Amino acid sequence: MTGIARIRFSLFVGLFLVALFASLGAHAASKAVDLDGEAANGAESQCSLNIINTSPVTFESKITNKSGGDAFGFSWPSAGPGGFTSSVTAGTTGGVGATWTWMSNQTVVSFTGNSCDSDICFTQTGGPDAIASFCSYACLADPTSVTVGKGATAGTVVLSWTGGQGPFTVYRSSNKIGVAVPANAAGTTDALSFTDTPPGNASGFYIVRGVTCTTRKACSTNADCSAAGDGTCVSRGPFGVPGRSLVSNNVTVSAASLTSTLITFFSPPTEVFRATSTASAGGVAETVKNSGTSPVTVTTPAYPPGCCPADPSVPHQLRCGETCVDYLNDAGNCGACGNVCGDGTCCSNGSCVSLCEEGSLWCTDECADVADDSNNCSGCGIVCGDGTCCNTGSCESLCNESQVWCDNLCVDFQNDTEIIEKSFADYYRTTILSKETDPNKLHTLKGDLDKYQVYSPD
Repeated sequence: MTGIARIRFSLFVGLFLVALFASLGAHAASKAVDLDGEAANGAESQCSLNIINTSPVTFESKITNKSGGDAFGFSWPSAGPGGFTSSVTAGTTGGVGATWTWMSNQTVVSFTGNSCDSDICFTQTGGPDAIASFCSYACLADPTSVTVGKGATAGTVVLSWTGGQGPFTVYRSSNKIGVAVPANAAGTTDALSFTDTPPGNASGFYIVRGVTCTTRKACSTNADCSAAGDGTCVSRGPFGVPGRSLVSNNVTVSAASLTSTLITFFSPPTEVFRATSTASAGGVAETVKNSGTSPVTVTTPAYPPGCCPADPSVPHQLRCGETCVDYLNDAGNCGACGNVCGDGTCCSNGSCVSLCEEGSLWCTDECADVADDSNNCSGCGIVCGDGTCCNTGSCESLCNESQVWCDNLCVDFQNDTEIIEKSFADYYRTTILSKETDPNKLHTLKGDLDKYQVYSPD
């Protein structure tokens, strides 16, 4: 059985037992992996990481599932900055899978992990094979025997062990629970010994883990791996697949260094799921997973509830009541619901603007030039009277100062013969005045006619 030894680091004595993990391999551009656990077809599937361009540096991380109908979810932290987490549908002879193409403007180095935190691990999600799952870190028994001794220099201890298969990770913690977690890793080695410098005058616990474990902790879901140091529930892995990182001794957790990333499914083309959305870009974020073999249709309603469906022909919409309106051009909802543009205006870019040019007013369903319109002189409905016209916003007489407007004519009763003759020149061919006339004669004539009653008053 596997044990965990406790020592006083100041004494440099103690016995250490080791927990080790499943098989890992050497660096390679690609790695054959056994996903279905069938001895007859060996390592039937493949994980590969290829350089497809050097400037800018572009990588392709690729999973090909050729298992006999088994589907898997996977996490590959060392595939590149930020890691590659996705799924593959039921395996076929020709292979199905996923690729992740990514680019970075930073220096990228090779890195191969040896645990599910730093290497690829698979979790079965469907298929005919009953693949046993286990907690990624929990090892109940292993074939390794560890001893400890005082180091050659003060303050150091030397761990040495037999059995197991490297590479080995040495974990150190001040608590015996949850020792084998990444935060407690003191170092890795392919050798069967390790020199450590622990903190002085403190108790500590060591676990050494390689790639072999005779008894694992079984699980069905992550809930079965709830104890500290258990890890997550996985079905296959880690496999020691070659990866890439920005540092040589660990995975790069952040994807901030990436300048481009694209995940695609491949060979043969199979509809895994269909997702539709009526929300505008950026209006909804949703993750949809389907690792089965049957297509799934996912309809995402507009969000938040009541928002308008995306319409390329009307890019600026606003829901007012039960109707979606173009708030930039709708005169009844200009810039906001219920903001109605008045007579003589229209909605333009969300604001009510006049239909008339500068200097004109909207008067009785049309634009009037109030500077020159005699029916709307200086304002709507201001009408210039007979014998006047509108000039620069004022009603002015059509006649000169010495003239009077009579029956649509300007008549001059005050000036001399020459001026009167000139005034009538536009209306008569010949105007003869024999002598000065007395205007009172007309009144006298009218009085005589009225006296003799030669006509009726009508």
